[in-house]
Amino acid sequence: MDTDDQATMIPPRYQRLSDELAEAIHGGRLPVGSRLPSLRQMASQRRLSLNTVIAAYRQLEDAGLVIPRPKAGFEVAPRLSVPERSLRDTPSAPTAPLQQVLMARVLEAQRRPGVVDLAFAGPRGRQFYPGAQLARHTAQVLRHGQQTVET
Repeated sequence: MDTDDQATMIPPRYQRLSDELAEAIHGGRLPVGSRLPSLRQMASQRRLSLNTVIAAYRQLEDAGLVIPRPKAGFEVAPRLSVPERSLRDTPSAPTAPLQQVLMARVLEAQRRPGVVDLAFAGPRGRQFYPGAQLARHTAQVLRHGQQTVET
């Protein structure tokens, strides 16, 4: 194995730091609510660049393991509880009675004299909404700036 192969197998420094901190969080060595060292402190302690530490902390944030606190650094995020019910137990479609109730509410709302449902306020069809022509005019404006657009 040559040195190029070895270099590609070693994870980047930010990944190693992120993995180490994630392991400490999962193992309980960094309990929920505890603060991580500041970015500069961690960079100094580990002799890493500030950008490396930032990348590691962002990766932990993306994984939901830490929460950034404005002007206070990062702290270990609370763990999400496991739901008691499985998603498989949840019906994939609303039951018929629920659908009927919702439809009745929609129809009732349309009968109120002071309510106008704007979803049905405009006519349909290309003659009333010329989408292709609007797209062409928009493209002309974007290409040529705010010059006069030909209709």
